[in-house]
Amino acid sequence: KGIVRFDDMQIKINKKIQEGLNKLTEVSTKLKDVYKRVPLKLRNYNNFNKEVKLKENKYKELKLIYEKIIKKYNDEKLEIRNLESLNKMLSEEFTKLKEEIKIIEKLFDNKLIEFEFTKDNFQVAFDNIKKINDFEMELDNYNKELNRKISQYDMLVNEIGENKVEDIEIIGKEIDSKKTLMKKENEEKNYLSNRYDNNYKELKNIELLNKKVEKIEKKFFIIGDLSNIANGNNEKRISFERYVLAAFLEDIIYAANTRLDKMTDGRYQMLRTDKKERANKQSGLEIEVFDNYTGKTRHVKTLSGGESFKASLSMALGLSDVVQEYAGNVRLDTMFIDEGFGTLDSESLDSAINCLIDLQKNGRLVGIISHVPELKERIPSRLEVISSNIGSRTRFVI
Repeated sequence: KGIVRFDDMQIKINKKIQEGLNKLTEVSTKLKDVYKRVPLKLRNYNNFNKEVKLKENKYKELKLIYEKIIKKYNDEKLEIRNLESLNKMLSEEFTKLKEEIKIIEKLFDNKLIEFEFTKDNFQVAFDNIKKINDFEMELDNYNKELNRKISQYDMLVNEIGENKVEDIEIIGKEIDSKKTLMKKENEEKNYLSNRYDNNYKELKNIELLNKKVEKIEKKFFIIGDLSNIANGNNEKRISFERYVLAAFLEDIIYAANTRLDKMTDGRYQMLRTDKKERANKQSGLEIEVFDNYTGKTRHVKTLSGGESFKASLSMALGLSDVVQEYAGNVRLDTMFIDEGFGTLDSESLDSAINCLIDLQKNGRLVGIISHVPELKERIPSRLEVISSNIGSRTRFVI
């Protein structure tokens, strides 16, 4: 009792050594697998440290940008709500003003009809009102001259008496002619005076209406400017709707760039551009790509097939994240990707697959529809379609 035999201890030691060797072999295999996955430029320790520092600085920079964007988003979200309320109120006011303008125009047209005016002869009559004073002065001078002539005539008749031989009938006709002319001019004077009084009253009414129209037009101009801004009739050709969509697009692009950065090893970054399009097209929803290799931006249409697939996949994942963030309790846990992997090289394929594996680890179901053979090695659970000369069949591989 209490004495351990040497051969039993040796057996236990050998067993421990064998277990250690097996563990070492397993760890070595995993290490080699991990080493293969590490990009060539990061297998050097100094390069790895530099890359880590760059990523840390990038993370800090992105974190600051993210905080600014969140603050900007909250501020713009509040401003959007205020603008929506203001837009609704202005729309109602705009509708009321249009109705008032119609009523005033109808009242003006009715007045023209009531006084037997058209718009053209009303303007002529309005201009003639200014000449009435000249007509009255001319008529008054005529009456004075007529009275003076009559006085001279009476005085001459008294001076001549019975010695004067005149044709009484001719003189009577001249007097009657003068009286008729005078009566006609008095009637015209009264007619013009009445028209002057009526036109003067209508002029005052029109002036009041014009002042009211001016006030309404001032309000209309403000509402009209707001309407132009909301409908995209502005310098940047961005409507209110596109402005709101651009805010959402900024969030989607930000979320998409986190994936695109991994898939392209930090080469590409998508940006929303405010460049003005042609005159008849609205702007604000175009996307450019910044190439860190060249330091320049270019349109997404210039990307190759594989690069376009990465950008599209990143945008789809970013859209999914933003929708879930805005929708509250709504979750998008399932995603199917149809083709596109055939355009990727082996390194790009690894980056894309790693990104999708990260999504799977976070609890999402990712389905891939593809004919690329390399995917079979990376996807443990799949439904294979096997074609033959008698038809096709399927089988599950778990």
